[in-house]
Amino acid sequence: MDYLTLAALKERVKTSLPDTALASIISEESAAITLRLGAEPLDPMVEDLVPAGSTIWLTYPAAAITSVLDVAANAVVDPSTYTSVGRVLVTTGTWPKLVRVTYAIANRLTLLSLLEGVCLDLCRLAITDMGGEALEQIGDYRHDAKDVQAERQKVLARLNTLRGIQPGTAR
Repeated sequence: MDYLTLAALKERVKTSLPDTALASIISEESAAITLRLGAEPLDPMVEDLVPAGSTIWLTYPAAAITSVLDVAANAVVDPSTYTSVGRVLVTTGTWPKLVRVTYAIANRLTLLSLLEGVCLDLCRLAITDMGGEALEQIGDYRHDAKDVQAERQKVLARLNTLRGIQPGTAR
């Protein structure tokens, strides 16, 4: 999934690069975002997960759980046996070894808006790094990325707010 359209990129970044190169940059940066998140934010979101004790950590906060399936038994887990809070599903008993959770992502449109902004900034950095962006200068202000890799890490760090922190499990 590309998080930014070619038209939106061309509207916001002055560049002489051809459309094919820009489309390639958008795809590469979108893939980097998906890799960082762990999964594309689909609607509905379907994840196969291995529970950690009585807890399951979803990739994204859930607005609503559609179903939880015991994959090995191909049986639906009774909704009265678990509770959902944000990214966490907690059971009163024990989870099967592998579960498939289908859910709606909470605030998906806000999430996609953030991903579009992150993708735009990553694309701008990639274009700048290639020397393909026209410099913008107004008075004393000049847009110029000095350390592309450090800037990339700052932009990608904005994704950390989406994932939250999943505690490690004791082994």
